Amino acid sequence: MSKITNKSEEYTSSLIGHLVRRRKPSPTAVLPKMPIRSAALPPRVYPLLSIYGACKYLEGRRFDPKMLQDEWNVLATGPGAIIKVNNKTIDYSYRVIAPVYYEGKMVSFQGRDWTGKNKPKYLACPREWEGVCHKDIVYGLDKATASRAIAVEGVFDTWRIGAGCIALFGIKFRMRQVALIAKTFDEVM
Repeated sequence: MSKITNKSEEYTSSLIGHLVRRRKPSPTAVLPKMPIRSAALPPRVYPLLSIYGACKYLEGRRFDPKMLQDEWNVLATGPGAIIKVNNKTIDYSYRVIAPVYYEGKMVSFQGRDWTGKNKPKYLACPREWEGVCHKDIVYGLDKATASRAIAVEGVFDTWRIGAGCIALFGIKFRMRQVALIAKTFDEVM
């Protein structure tokens, strides 16, 4: 794990996947402000506790569904959560839905299959429906209150560790995410 200790340092991925420091101007000075609008959810999204199968799946992974619903606003879908985007059908049925918040607005979401049958396991909000691209922000930023954070790969890792943990939505990161992290935190592990 690496520490971000100087906000004026830019971090980029090296060939071996570690963070490498290079002196540059502040990353926030390089990036324009992102326009923010609210995202739309697919149809038939319900409070997590109302979908028995989703709750059983999460309990099997040693999560407390009530805590996830109350503290993280986690939702779930049953059958028929289907949308059409640019003549493409996307099926969000039978998924745990993690809303993504930025500056107080739900700007995206990520869905995780809870049946073990749907492919792919993870489905992000379609770009056309996002208020801000989920790969340009981090999950859990709204829950982080200290000057330190722990960066992880996914939302389930964030739920496991709790407030103060942020997820990058995968093992790769974008400069906008780095700039947001550098602007928000003094130290990240």
